[in-house]
Amino acid sequence: GGVINVIRSRPTGEVGGKIRLTGGRYGQEEVRALFNFPIADTLAAKVYYVSVQDDGPLDRTFDGGHAPQVDYENYGIQLLWEPNDNFEALLSLDRYNNASDGGAPTNWNNSGGVVDGIGFTFPCLIFGDCAGNDKTIGDVGDSVDTNQRNEGNYRNDVIALTMKYQINDNLTLISTTGWHDTPYEDEISELDGSALDFIFIDNRNEYEQFTTELRLEGSYERFDFVLGAYYLDSTYDQDWATVGSFWSIVIPPAAGDLANSAEDTAICASNAIPGNDTLWCDVSFASGGEHFGESLGAGFDQRLFQTQETESYAYFGQLDYEINDKLILTAGVRWTNDEKDFTGFQAYQGAARYRYPFNFDVPHIALDNDWSETTLKLGLAYHVTDDMMFFGSYAEGFKSGGFYGVNQNIRDFDRNQYDPETAESWEIGMKSQWMENRVQLNVSAFLNDFKDKQDSNVVRDEDTNTVATVWENQSSVQYWGVELESRFVVNNNLDLFATAGYLNAEYDDFFSLGAIPAEDPCNLDNSCVPIDASGFTPKYAPEWTFGLGGTYTIQLGPGELSVHAKYNYVDEQETDTFNDDGTGIPETEFVSAQIAYEWNRFRVTAFGDNLLDEEFEIVGCLSVLFCTGGIQLGTTYGVEVEMTFGN
Repeated sequence: GGVINVIRSRPTGEVGGKIRLTGGRYGQEEVRALFNFPIADTLAAKVYYVSVQDDGPLDRTFDGGHAPQVDYENYGIQLLWEPNDNFEALLSLDRYNNASDGGAPTNWNNSGGVVDGIGFTFPCLIFGDCAGNDKTIGDVGDSVDTNQRNEGNYRNDVIALTMKYQINDNLTLISTTGWHDTPYEDEISELDGSALDFIFIDNRNEYEQFTTELRLEGSYERFDFVLGAYYLDSTYDQDWATVGSFWSIVIPPAAGDLANSAEDTAICASNAIPGNDTLWCDVSFASGGEHFGESLGAGFDQRLFQTQETESYAYFGQLDYEINDKLILTAGVRWTNDEKDFTGFQAYQGAARYRYPFNFDVPHIALDNDWSETTLKLGLAYHVTDDMMFFGSYAEGFKSGGFYGVNQNIRDFDRNQYDPETAESWEIGMKSQWMENRVQLNVSAFLNDFKDKQDSNVVRDEDTNTVATVWENQSSVQYWGVELESRFVVNNNLDLFATAGYLNAEYDDFFSLGAIPAEDPCNLDNSCVPIDASGFTPKYAPEWTFGLGGTYTIQLGPGELSVHAKYNYVDEQETDTFNDDGTGIPETEFVSAQIAYEWNRFRVTAFGDNLLDEEFEIVGCLSVLFCTGGIQLGTTYGVEVEMTFGN
């Protein structure tokens, strides 16, 4: 794989623009527009707008609606100032609004035998909301049962400023600064997939980030170089309430004074008096109260609140040196330092009427740590001819450690810290062009060796008889493979391409902490132990991938007709650490095609994606608590109309 670098078009300084309208299956409606115009001789502007609407492909049986719905828009302005030949400044102001659903979980709750290793799930066994005993792994549904949408609502405001100053013919100074503010990111996350108010999370998050980078770029006869410094400061607040009758199951009727209990299952952790801006205990659950001895039920929820500030800075440099006319040496180094300050609050149970705002006087933990690492990059490129080049490279990677904030108990914040992840990557290959540049052939082989790879996993919470998700350093993982890319310009009308890839991925001595795979689940007797997961296949690592396609273009009437088709094959993949039954993605074949006609300033396109109607459903279970699925969308199609105007 590689890095995808998206670069927007710059303001042109001339009056002009384009409008694109798209309509498709499942109520797809998209509008994209941009307009360029000059403000002054040295100042140009571009404004733009994007709106994406989609009803969703799945029927909602609870209320007759559809899911998952898409409701997204982005608008902004770019200003380009060029006062002279040596300096320019590009300023972008963007707003993103998104009220889309965060997925649509399907109902796989069962009374036994539907998912291997899961004898039953609570929504089915206790409340009778079952997926149906005739549902088996491999089935793909067309509806969801949840009693509410996974509705999201967030806003992002982004400011970016890039300034470039050409010092002389050889040296250029570049500054890039960005500010990202998310004042709210709210989402409902249905976890159980049923029509019950069994368990869902009400997420309320805020995020802010500032980054700046300063680079000096040099270009001389025998060498090019880059020297730079980078700084990041980010903060986030994450406020989650886990709600539903789930709590009346995992915390059954109590024989003691829940309101004033010192145990982790207390409904509050302070006996403060109402009105002093702290959560007070619900005395009706205390000894002698009307609810003494009852289970907590749906009137209570779990509150998890965390806040973190991250400060990161780095210094880097890279040199490309031309040893001779054919051989180029690349050498680079980067020093990175990350500092994180984390505070985690946890109120295991609180009365729902005190849910917002977060004003708990409850135990919390404050953690901080810092990590630094020096990473290297080396490379050689040998140009046999102007049309053929062999290369080899070595690079190191670093991802800092951190704190996992979604924990059941205060002590888990300290226990669930994770260490940095490092990587070493080797690659050799060839890039070439043949037949007067009509044929392009690139081939490469790579090895990526990760140490202390970070990933999420489900572990046992022995105090609550439930499960918890943690972030941990799982093991060392190696990925090695071969990739091939080719292109053949047959003639002025026909352009073909083909790609192929082989990937071998495997763990090395991977023992997970408190793992609970479905094949060997922990029952409610605290009997589970870590297992050796070294033999499992790493997630999202298909062994084989293939692709081929092409474009055929002819002149027709006043315009140009083009037909494009593409075929992709992706081998089976795992999505679960322990490769549990039903969690894998089967091998898939995707075909997409489009036919377009373009004349003067107009372009009309008809398109279709996933034309073989490849559908599958991935199933996941949290022990006996609940089972849900996620559906891969089948065939989609639509029509797109684009008009350009001006220059």
